[in-house]
Amino acid sequence: MTMEAIRKILSTAERMFMRFGIRSVTMDDVARETSISKKTLYRCFRDKDELVQKTVEQHLKAIGDKMDELDNQEGNAVMNTLAIANFICSDHRELNPALIFDLRKYHAESYALLTRQRDQMISTRLLDNLNKGMLSGLYRNDMNPELISRFYINSVDSLFNEDGFPGMEFDFVSKYRELIRYHLHGIVTPEGKKLLDNIQI
Repeated sequence: MTMEAIRKILSTAERMFMRFGIRSVTMDDVARETSISKKTLYRCFRDKDELVQKTVEQHLKAIGDKMDELDNQEGNAVMNTLAIANFICSDHRELNPALIFDLRKYHAESYALLTRQRDQMISTRLLDNLNKGMLSGLYRNDMNPELISRFYINSVDSLFNEDGFPGMEFDFVSKYRELIRYHLHGIVTPEGKKLLDNIQI
């Protein structure tokens, strides 16, 4: 099977996992949705655990590539933050809360990979963004970028915490948009706030 065909299987599996959670999606479901036999699917992936891991890896690469693209676009630190936030919201609009629970409970290695690479991805980009904003006068220069970065990463982790956000009380996009508002309003200068006041987050 070609790499393009495998990428298509992974994209289909990711869409199904995002919508229904991982545990409720079977290998039969993925085979049927991609119009291949289960035998062919098992030739590509040893088991469901490997399918989940490869799906996470492809997802992380796609997220990283898109963030690189957004980082390279012209714009100030506030606009860069909002562009990435809008992309994350769009990408996670149909996120089923069960996905993270299933990943953590039934696919621990994939969950560790996701959190480790996600946190590294966020930390690197956020530190660059904070320094850019401080230099341009849009962010306060009396803050500690390293601490703010860690606060933010822990806040993102909390969005997936069932203890703090049980069940379907709040969807991911609502929580994430509020986090972005909270984050930006805590670090902008009066000049940066003028920008925020004219933008719908």
